[in-house]
Amino acid sequence: MTTTAVTGLLPIILIFLLGRTKGIIGEDPQTLCPFNQSVVVTANENGTYIFEDSEIPSNLVFTTSWQNATTEMRVCICKIKRCLPVCSSDIAETYNLLKDKDIDAVCTKNITLNNGTTAEMNLMTDFHRVVKPLECPDENWSYLNPDIGEEINYTLYENGDLLDKFQNKHMEFCFDIEFQEWNGIPYFFMDPKVCYPPEFYWDEVITGCGMLVSVPFFLLSIVFYSCASMRVSVHAKCMVPYLGSLAVSYSLSGFLKLSSVELPELECVTMGYVNYFCVTSYLIWNCIISYDVWYKCTRVVMKASSRFLRYSILGSVVPLAMTALTYAAQNSEIQESLLPGINAERCSIDTGSWSALIYLYGPCIAALTFSIVLYVHVLYYMRECERSTQVSRDTLMLSVRLFILMCSSWLCDVISYFLKMFWQNILLYMIPDILNAMQGIVIFYLCVCQRRKLRAMDRRRRGQVTSIEFTTLVSS
Repeated sequence: MTTTAVTGLLPIILIFLLGRTKGIIGEDPQTLCPFNQSVVVTANENGTYIFEDSEIPSNLVFTTSWQNATTEMRVCICKIKRCLPVCSSDIAETYNLLKDKDIDAVCTKNITLNNGTTAEMNLMTDFHRVVKPLECPDENWSYLNPDIGEEINYTLYENGDLLDKFQNKHMEFCFDIEFQEWNGIPYFFMDPKVCYPPEFYWDEVITGCGMLVSVPFFLLSIVFYSCASMRVSVHAKCMVPYLGSLAVSYSLSGFLKLSSVELPELECVTMGYVNYFCVTSYLIWNCIISYDVWYKCTRVVMKASSRFLRYSILGSVVPLAMTALTYAAQNSEIQESLLPGINAERCSIDTGSWSALIYLYGPCIAALTFSIVLYVHVLYYMRECERSTQVSRDTLMLSVRLFILMCSSWLCDVISYFLKMFWQNILLYMIPDILNAMQGIVIFYLCVCQRRKLRAMDRRRRGQVTSIEFTTLVSS
């Protein structure tokens, strides 16, 4: 190599060596180790550093000013001692308190060493504790705590890693003291709290999207029935609050299924009770519309205005009373398994427990039974009475469509609930859930997208008719 070439390489070599030197003597302390993995040390007269009878290499010591306080010497303790992440700084105080009261706290664990062998160590004395609380939502963390006498379900390594045997992967964790009771005897264990990534519930995403897609179709159907609602069109007037309750309920439910926002307690609980009121409201209006079909087909029709007034009172008072009773139950001292479950964690009725059968699905089954009985009676009445072929066909189509329209959604919801309770197969209950979520499109198609109805609406727009007949609105 010529002298010129060597001379040209010298600046490059010098820059490289300066960079390496800077990494040793002038590196940012945070690149040496995280602050919580360092401890304060004091230099001896001979220039060495000692921490708990351990001599500290000078290259692991750095100077820092913590929170603008006085300058102090710190050492990366985890580079010379075994470190164990703990969830809080008071774990040592808790451990000493238990010892003072002669309460045994089980802190010995089998540790897998770097050479592959295992050794029993005390987590409080053989490890340096590093405070590292889990940054994890409450619903995503849990203890890896096998029951007393069972095999440990994790592996703790000497370097501080932890392997979840069930998940077969290393987890973010911290150790904490946990209480267990066995045969009436209290036990305290040091167990790891692990943070699991939030689960992706794709079934919730699909049904949530379906609900939000249905909302515009509910609103379009409301516009149609509002335009059609004239002096004697009680059915159209009843459909407006029914669809309005569906629109609000589906909007709230879709938001809760898709959103990851943690709502404040007041907003969350308020949303839960508003949603419950809307659900019970369209349930009651379902019964009212079924009753109105039965009444119109089997009796002399009373004055439309007084009939709708009675319906409106019933459709408002009953859902309000059911919501008030549910609120009272949630804030009572009954056993937890009987609570509705509307709280800051859920924002809705707990449909994953049997208590939902009391507050939601029980009334739903009763309403379904009521509607089915009325429709069967209507069909029986049609068969017994002598009517013109056209009227019979129109009334039959009216009954069949209303039954499909009103009852199929609730039937799907009930079926989905029992499938979730008895069979944990997502494919089984996804079918009724999707059908229920897409109810807005079905209603819009059955009630609005019919040529006969659109022609009637067009005639009314031109002033050729002053109202749209009951059978025109529902049957075609």
